[in-house]
Amino acid sequence: MEESPLALVLSGGGARGAYEVGVLRYILGQMTPRLGEQARPSIFSGTSVGAINACAIAAHHDAADFGVKLLADRWMQLGLDAVFKLGWGDLTGLARWMVGSARPGGPRSLLDAGPLADLVRNAIPWRNLHQGVTDGRLLGVTVSATDIETGHTVVFVETQAEALLYSRDRAVDWAAVRLTAQHALA
Repeated sequence: MEESPLALVLSGGGARGAYEVGVLRYILGQMTPRLGEQARPSIFSGTSVGAINACAIAAHHDAADFGVKLLADRWMQLGLDAVFKLGWGDLTGLARWMVGSARPGGPRSLLDAGPLADLVRNAIPWRNLHQGVTDGRLLGVTVSATDIETGHTVVFVETQAEALLYSRDRAVDWAAVRLTAQHALA
């Protein structure tokens, strides 16, 4: 009988991402090496901050601990300024936006998440993630987001296995992609 692949599914929830990494340090850093190769996940899935963690861990598929210690160190060093940017210009633009007199090119959201986007682009070795899928060391990596127009969940999947691209749920749309930081940030 063929064994089913092991999958790791990580949820969203902002700061919970740091808690997830704490648990993963134990599971992937200590428990998995003791249990052996059959305890190593080959499918990684996440949404919101869980998508960022899932991509980071999958990208380190070739490390004994999936790079979870490195990821934990990143979380420990993470300050608010590494996630959001808010300066005086942003505050005045935000005030204009709140009273309905926004200018073109002004803020489109409450906080500028540009620093987080830079962190995700630079801290995750995306090429290594793609190589792991190509080599078959990773069966698949999925990132879920919500399509605001339809309310459907969109699952972006990087895989060589066609079986991972299927769902009976009509409210779930699957998209075979080469994952990027934009997907993880969605």
